[in-house]
Amino acid sequence: MRYKEGITTPDESYWFGFLIGDGNLARDRNRITVVLQNRDYNHLLKLKAFFGDGYIRPSQERYTKYSIERKEQTKYLKNVGLRPAKTHIIDWNNIPYDYTVDFLRGLLDSDGTVFLKFPVTTIRWNGTQSLMNGIRDWIDVVCEFNTLPKVQEDRGSYNFGVSGRWKVQEMSEYLWNNPSTYLERKYAKVLELRRLNEIHPRQRRRLSRTDIERISDLSTKYKQTEIAKMFGVSNSLICRILKGERYNVDRELLRQT
Repeated sequence: MRYKEGITTPDESYWFGFLIGDGNLARDRNRITVVLQNRDYNHLLKLKAFFGDGYIRPSQERYTKYSIERKEQTKYLKNVGLRPAKTHIIDWNNIPYDYTVDFLRGLLDSDGTVFLKFPVTTIRWNGTQSLMNGIRDWIDVVCEFNTLPKVQEDRGSYNFGVSGRWKVQEMSEYLWNNPSTYLERKYAKVLELRRLNEIHPRQRRRLSRTDIERISDLSTKYKQTEIAKMFGVSNSLICRILKGERYNVDRELLRQT
């Protein structure tokens, strides 16, 4: 039975993270439930296969519910830290160090965000203050970014995220490094980001006068976000160009064109 000996495999760590975000442990029954949108039905099939038991049924119009009711299974999950109201009490110390990446991917797939509107990109987690501080400290050690944002608090809940297409790609290389379990639609965004980063590699001051003139022409047909995606630059840069404000380009290129 799962979690009898604690969290001992990558999959157990992944699903523990997922249950921390989207799982519900009943207070008065030995029942665990997960409700997802119908588009994530296949993920519930994976969860059922993981436990080897339980039921999948429709839940309201656009949702599907997985439930498993087993006394021993509930006991083992409580032992590793899954409790009623777990979003307020789960502690970073509950996470096994050897499977941190799998836990983070599970928590991200359930109660996190992978946002991609190229070139704007963000990975963000939600959870307890202890979890968010733990995630921030882990990223600080593993990725060695120059700067990291602070953990944010919003009416008693906490979140932490990393933004920037290159930082997010680096994070993705840890979180989705030959993963055994993941939510397909979020992984698809990661793959799309990697593809776009290949098309628009990291370059600075690369806009020529021809580029700027073309941007002005395109603005009559396309939205600023669409133009930014074409050139692999930020929407704010396109906005400054169109407004005639100051922006950072290669002056040599401007003189040559």
